[in-house]
Amino acid sequence: PQYADVEAEIGGKRQKLADFVAAIETLPAARTGGVKNFMNSWPGMGGISDGLGIMGDSRVVLVPRWTYPQPEGGSEDSASESPGRIALTNLSVVSSSRGRQQQTTEELLGGQVVRKTRGGGMAYAQVLPATVWPVVAEETVIFRTIDSVMALDLLTGKVVGSTGSLLPMERTKQASGSRSRYYGGYQVPTGDDGRYALTIGEGKVFALGGFRPLTIDSSGGWGATPDKPADPDTSTLAALSIRAGLKLLWTAGRDSDNPLLRAGKFVTAPTYHAGRVYAVLVHLEGYHLVCLDAASGSLLWKSAISQLPPMREGYYRAMMGILFERVSPPAVADGRVFVLTNAGVLAAFDADTGQAVWACQYDSDVNRGGGGYYGGFSPQQAIHSANPLFVADGKVLCLPADSNVLLTVSADDGRTLWTLPRDGQRDLSLVDEQRVLLSGEGLMIVSLADRTKKFERTWMPFPGEPQGIYGRPAVTPNAVLACGISGGVGRVYRLDLRTYELSEVQLNHADGLLGNLVSAGGKLIAANSAGICAYFDYATARGMMTARLEKAPPEQRPRLMLERSQVALRSGQYADALADALQCRQLNESARDESLAETLRHHLYRTYVSVANHAETPQRMLELFLQAQETAVTDLNRRTMAVRLVRCYEAVGDLKKAAALAHEISDVHSEEQYPDVRIGPDADDVRRLGQEACFYRGREMGQEILLRGMIERHGRGFYAEFDAEARRAFETARSAGDAEALIACADRWPNSACASEARFAAGERFYRRGEAHLQQERRAPAWEQFDAAMRQLDRVIAQADNKMLTVSAAVAVAAMYAKMGRPDAAAQQADRAREFADRSGGPAAVAFADLRGPLEDVLASLKISPSALARRSPSAFLNPPLRDVYSLEGKGLLILRDQDSRPLTVGQGLLVLNGSDAVLLDTAADSYENAIRWRALAQVDGEQFLGRWTGTPPAMSLLAATGADGQTFILATRETVRWFEMRGGKAIDEKTFAELGITSFASMAAGEGMLLVAGTDGTLACVNLAARKTLWRARLPGKNAAPNAVMSIRGGRVLVTNDQGKRMTCYSLTEGGRVVGEWQGTNLEGYLADDGLVVVATGDEVSVHETGHAAKVLWKRKYDPGSGVSLLAASARGIAVWTGREGKIEVLALLAVEEGGRVLNTLQLPDTINL
Repeated sequence: PQYADVEAEIGGKRQKLADFVAAIETLPAARTGGVKNFMNSWPGMGGISDGLGIMGDSRVVLVPRWTYPQPEGGSEDSASESPGRIALTNLSVVSSSRGRQQQTTEELLGGQVVRKTRGGGMAYAQVLPATVWPVVAEETVIFRTIDSVMALDLLTGKVVGSTGSLLPMERTKQASGSRSRYYGGYQVPTGDDGRYALTIGEGKVFALGGFRPLTIDSSGGWGATPDKPADPDTSTLAALSIRAGLKLLWTAGRDSDNPLLRAGKFVTAPTYHAGRVYAVLVHLEGYHLVCLDAASGSLLWKSAISQLPPMREGYYRAMMGILFERVSPPAVADGRVFVLTNAGVLAAFDADTGQAVWACQYDSDVNRGGGGYYGGFSPQQAIHSANPLFVADGKVLCLPADSNVLLTVSADDGRTLWTLPRDGQRDLSLVDEQRVLLSGEGLMIVSLADRTKKFERTWMPFPGEPQGIYGRPAVTPNAVLACGISGGVGRVYRLDLRTYELSEVQLNHADGLLGNLVSAGGKLIAANSAGICAYFDYATARGMMTARLEKAPPEQRPRLMLERSQVALRSGQYADALADALQCRQLNESARDESLAETLRHHLYRTYVSVANHAETPQRMLELFLQAQETAVTDLNRRTMAVRLVRCYEAVGDLKKAAALAHEISDVHSEEQYPDVRIGPDADDVRRLGQEACFYRGREMGQEILLRGMIERHGRGFYAEFDAEARRAFETARSAGDAEALIACADRWPNSACASEARFAAGERFYRRGEAHLQQERRAPAWEQFDAAMRQLDRVIAQADNKMLTVSAAVAVAAMYAKMGRPDAAAQQADRAREFADRSGGPAAVAFADLRGPLEDVLASLKISPSALARRSPSAFLNPPLRDVYSLEGKGLLILRDQDSRPLTVGQGLLVLNGSDAVLLDTAADSYENAIRWRALAQVDGEQFLGRWTGTPPAMSLLAATGADGQTFILATRETVRWFEMRGGKAIDEKTFAELGITSFASMAAGEGMLLVAGTDGTLACVNLAARKTLWRARLPGKNAAPNAVMSIRGGRVLVTNDQGKRMTCYSLTEGGRVVGEWQGTNLEGYLADDGLVVVATGDEVSVHETGHAAKVLWKRKYDPGSGVSLLAASARGIAVWTGREGKIEVLALLAVEEGGRVLNTLQLPDTINL
């Protein structure tokens, strides 16, 4: 040691400092009366043999200094990975319990893991047991995970020890990852059975592991076969060395010589006392207490406690086993060992010999005798967990998990002295020799002297919203610290133990976790099944790390300096972080630690970015960002810095430089992905660029986000040089009559003053080509040219920066629809042209190709009638007044819909397109901020579709649909289909219709995992959305082959109506597009029903048909000739038919052939209603 020979006057005598420190380390914890105060450590419940121990004080600062595992979300240096769960408490499944579908999911709410279950007519939320409760020793945090026992540095969160693969919780890791179990569709209640608890004693950590996997095969049990016995129900108790990085010292269990240890199952964390370890096993339907030597693990004595309560065999035993294995750690005091089975028995034994002294029974929820316990708990109920025993003044105090009372018995003979109701509380903690704390639904302080409540606060739960205390509190000499949730927000409550004043601190950090608390050395540690998190003030951490640096040998100082810099960066002390990082680099120049140098490069880049974002002036920010650019390590670092520099140059006023960089992003790196990062103190993208980050291709980032925003904020003056360059290219392309060159000009300079002119001119070229084809009666190529023209004109309309161009473009689109025989679409576009003209004020003139003159004159020459939408008067069907809850604003905003115009929803979430972003909105949220579940780049221009397709069915413009697996969705335009993840909107794939072999487009529909695309040339293509390839193609019959109604998909069939309503064809999706039904007539309408049935309606007849090889008519129903019958809706049971002139709706039976055509119900409508 560095100060091995230093001497000083200490305690009234001169002695060596090292000897004094060694002597102090061997002293027991300080006592307050009979209660031990663990100021800087925490040995776990089993490490306090009589239970009489409290924690050291800490200041509640809910800013996490470190979290393990690292929070979900990416960084600029590595891909985003989910940390998963470190402990398992439940299973996310769909369970067919009694025919009801129940879906269970997990999420973090208020720093806690919450299980949400929906289905079967119910929905509820449950905070899962925290399960993980760390111990602390020698500035090390130690905790149990599903895979191993871990040790982390208390100050940095760095892993300093692990058992690796030597001590997994389960012998074979289960694939489902569950601590709650499903059998036959029934869910078992979940709870903390204490397996993750740890005990510290004698420089060792004692832990359980090696359990049999929890999930079983309902047919074969735990691996049992005729040739192989079932996997034995055993476990292992292990001792680990703290100073040796959790080196395995010894185990007791399957490899032991003693039959009880070999065949038994340790079910609770052991208790350490005076060189011995006391533990409880379950073996042969009984509980057994064993005493082991702490140094070697050898068995000193064993003693039977009691029988397990009777249980039914089979599933019930597997389902309810958790109720009989949540044994409390034994307590040792006054030469006796006290054991609580939490199954109806409390007993005492001689600590030296194991001789039974006394046993008593109490009223138990699980030990009732009779035919065997097998239920009584609902799936949403978290069963009570084991609590410690407290032994003091000749009394044993406990809160049995299977009882509703706080129980106190005589330590001498087990006589019940008194009981108190637990009042719904879950956990028992010691306050001092005179008081205990009960927590759960609330906080309750009980005086042991007179059994009165000195303090009580209860949080009333709301339906589906967790409220109350969750996790074991930390009790210190002055206060109780407890984690809770209220109003969906995580909180730490502080109850002053002198004044009983209750205060709180909210958790407002996304990376923070709450749950079981440990307070040690001024630091607060919280843990649950998702991970572990440390909270403490920066000054304390820096002081302790500085002391480490001063004591460390030279070769260790660079790494310690880096760790101090990392702590400073996480704490928001950016100047300290940068100074330490630079000093670390200097120190490592002589040490030449390559591993450290690599880590430092990433850290130094992040530090420069952080310091820059918090710079006092924009100019200083620019200087630091340029240094960050020099230290960038990855390509993503460099792309991210490019965006930051554009925004920073704008902030310092160098707009030309900002525009040049933005054009470099757009032109040189057009297809690379750029994150939309911000700059300044509010930027939170320094470390994390995960699923919530928005990434855009370079062209979109440079032009649509960066340059367009700058022009909107500063005008066009700085952009004059680029405007001039764009104008020269435009004039050249226009003179040459080159439509493709005009489009290229507009694409390269979309923000230029001539971009709309270029697209307008290109639209004119395509229009003239289409006219030429139309004059020669070549409708298919004419439509292709018109479609190309409309794509460019849509952009002109969406840009809306030139009144004459906008009105003329809308009229041109209307003209092309009219020429192609689509009067309704033409009328809608004409309405838009009039709307544009009205907004700009004054008469509007049209100047497009051969369409020239006043607006109304041109529309009259085209013989376009007012649209049905313009003629229709709206009718109210919602009861006013209505209340605004929240709104979403922006250009290009529309609800994403399927071919039947139904909004695409995910539960109560609604998918919308906002500009070029897809947004999932929670329709039940109370504000816009809370409504956005995620936002992602859709790569579809919402403004374009609003400009062109308002009033046009989604099947002919922009179609959204869910994949067959429910985990993906698609957005399909007239040219391209794109795949996205449903969970976060991440883009998966993109294919053009040309890549899928689809050469023309008229309409599309999606369903049952397929996308059907019909072309103007009469082709029908079926695309498998999962495989992302075309399965088959077919040719639609008739002279006018393109569909004239929305295609319908159901039951492995697709129904297509075409030839101007004269033909209807049903194709099999799964048989290569085989025709399974054909109909001809006039004004045909059809509906696909279940089981391959097709409902067909003509003007005066409704019929139901079977399709396939045995195609036949099941029944027909005739109406008066010319009545104008129409289908309104259909279901598996009936068909709703509008009878036309009769003015009524009939509901007809569908499925039963003998009732075919029978009227189930009739609704006569008033004369004022028109359909």
